[in-house]
Amino acid sequence: MVDIPIVNIIHVIPGRIRLNISWPPRNVEKFEETIKHHEGIKSVKYNTLTKSLLVYFNPTLVSEMEIIIRTAVSVSLQHSYSKVKILKKSSNVKLVNLDYYSGATLLAAWYAKVVKFPIDVQNMLNLNAGISTAGAGLNHAYLEMKRKGMYDIEVLTLVYLLNSFFKGNLLIGASITWLATFSRHLVESNDEAFTLKAFKIYEEESNSAYYDIVIKSEADNDLGKMIRLISASFGKLVGVGGSAKQKGFTNEIKMVSKSHGNILEGMGKLSDRMYLRIND
Repeated sequence: MVDIPIVNIIHVIPGRIRLNISWPPRNVEKFEETIKHHEGIKSVKYNTLTKSLLVYFNPTLVSEMEIIIRTAVSVSLQHSYSKVKILKKSSNVKLVNLDYYSGATLLAAWYAKVVKFPIDVQNMLNLNAGISTAGAGLNHAYLEMKRKGMYDIEVLTLVYLLNSFFKGNLLIGASITWLATFSRHLVESNDEAFTLKAFKIYEEESNSAYYDIVIKSEADNDLGKMIRLISASFGKLVGVGGSAKQKGFTNEIKMVSKSHGNILEGMGKLSDRMYLRIND
């Protein structure tokens, strides 16, 4: 058994969300009622056999991220305010063999240039590197369109690659294109995750209570941040923007928190407000 309960996001579509809860709630009825006590949540059903939670909701009144947070807090309350980990499968397309092959052809071309291979050999290796990088970029865009319905803006570096070919800077253009398109994928994990910890605070003067919610993302290590920065820098170099920050559903939590003034509706009682503290 893992040290802390895990809420795994199985799938999310407008109006419906399914989650898997690794630690079953001690009181299923109370667990469901705690989550449901929010405007816009139509039904909450926990399946004890599959350990899954199915929620139907009105997306104009409540967001899926609010439901995820409410579920995690409810899990925490069910298990003596335990810390809870929330996992979401990444939608990023993994690197495939063609991407690695194009990277290898670039290394070979640069090696030939450094050790001064014959010019005709260098030209052949440069052309091979350029073609394989272009093929890898187009294939990457196709896979992203197939999986996510859109492609990352980095694939527009192929325009830069084509321009480099006509200017006679094919090796440099292919290298920058590969780094801008693929380098960040080397450090992005398959899953996105953050941890949530709930504390219930009582105020004697007002005879009321509130929840203090601490949310912390599982950020990149130093190497990951450096590679992401390099990727973003090369993206900006060729004019396709790029960000050094890892995109993910942690940003969605910040948006939810900001839209509510850092105060979400309470658990069980609407008067028991939830104050959010988000740590990167």
